[in-house]
Amino acid sequence: MAFSNAQTAGFSSTGTLLTATGNAYASFLLGDLNATNVVEDSQVATSGRFYTYAFWAQDDFKLRPNLTLNLGLRYDIMKPYTEVYDRWSFLDPNLPNPAVGGYPGAIVFAGDGVNSCHCRTPIKTYHRALGPRVGVAYSLNDRTVVRAAYGINYSRRGAVGGRAGARNGTGALGFSANASFPSANTFDPAYNWNNGVPPYPAPPFFDPTLNAGFVAGRGTGGGVTYGDPEIGGRPPRYQNWNAGLQYALARTLTLGATYAASRGDFLGGSGRGLFSNQLDPRYLVLGNLLTQQATPATIAAAQAIVSGIGLPYAGFSGTIAQMLRPFPQYSGVTDVCCCGGWLVGRTPR
Repeated sequence: MAFSNAQTAGFSSTGTLLTATGNAYASFLLGDLNATNVVEDSQVATSGRFYTYAFWAQDDFKLRPNLTLNLGLRYDIMKPYTEVYDRWSFLDPNLPNPAVGGYPGAIVFAGDGVNSCHCRTPIKTYHRALGPRVGVAYSLNDRTVVRAAYGINYSRRGAVGGRAGARNGTGALGFSANASFPSANTFDPAYNWNNGVPPYPAPPFFDPTLNAGFVAGRGTGGGVTYGDPEIGGRPPRYQNWNAGLQYALARTLTLGATYAASRGDFLGGSGRGLFSNQLDPRYLVLGNLLTQQATPATIAAAQAIVSGIGLPYAGFSGTIAQMLRPFPQYSGVTDVCCCGGWLVGRTPR
């Protein structure tokens, strides 16, 4: 909230407001607010849940007096994020958006309510997180031992938790309100705090058109978040292996040499182009036209370079670059659960 000297200022003989004659503290004592902003959030950030189930079996086998084998198997089932009362939302890239003439891409809510997915989460559980562990120790003779091991481990990120990714699902769009109450004419107060905050629509807003824009009457669109149903719940995988040799130089002295390495897959990174609302690189040939507003003249000029392009929906209002994005109704799309490719990290030592 803000108090200003305008509410206690005087006027000149010609009716001009003399703000210098007022005092903001006097306005405070009167309870006359110049402007205020009310933020109401109906989502509880600590109500997210990540359920995990793990199974482990291990045994050691002495196959020969000089050969021992260690075998183990771990199976992890990491359930994707859910919220106790289903208070979260996400982009459905295939759902027609009524705000932009049915163009694909609209907001869906978790749970079984209005405009919901009728699910706790749209992200599938990954059921192939098998982690075998193998170790071997072999005595070549009384002084020399060869050891080797290999194992697969899984950790968290994205839809299955961790510090990165969807710690609060894919977002709380629709579960918060941000109401502004400015002075209507600079002099009159926005309201007096003795009367309380004026009424405003309270969340949640189960509206699939939230943040859609770049169309006549809706202004500039906002950003939305997305969780990939297929790969969002896949946990990062780490493969570790080593091999070494130990040799007893004397009764109290042993010399050893070991090679160790690791490889990480699906560690994460930036989202895929389509689900990051990135412009297709083939349109970069349009150059400066990309920053121009989409008008019949600029669209015709762009079509002369790249044939077949045009307005995504009736009433579109924005630049040529925005027009050509996968989801032109949004300023940005963030895939908070994305995973990277196969070989993301490899560290031999």
